[in-house]
Amino acid sequence: MAATTIVFYGIRLEVPESDVTALESRTHPKILAAREVGLEYYWGNFDSPGEEYVMFIGKLIGKIGFEDHNELQFNVAMISEIAELVSGRLRQVGFVEKPCLHLKFQPD
Repeated sequence: MAATTIVFYGIRLEVPESDVTALESRTHPKILAAREVGLEYYWGNFDSPGEEYVMFIGKLIGKIGFEDHNELQFNVAMISEIAELVSGRLRQVGFVEKPCLHLKFQPD
């Protein structure tokens, strides 16, 4: 995987290394809750060669990088629609964190 920047609307959660196996097998309770209401998730190590495991729950808008898009464009109406949908679904399964737009670099 080449370095990329994740563009995600939703919540960001720090993931302890002890949860990585459940994330890899897609059995982590937060993944199951997200999938139950049709939300997307993205997780990974965002501090290569070190370790900083992070998970996002909500809507993956896109990725910017050499193997992905080189630009993304979205208007206020699109973001508003995503924000409303994601906020409602997060509340539906008990997430209390406030969602927002995240741009996070993920090194190779």
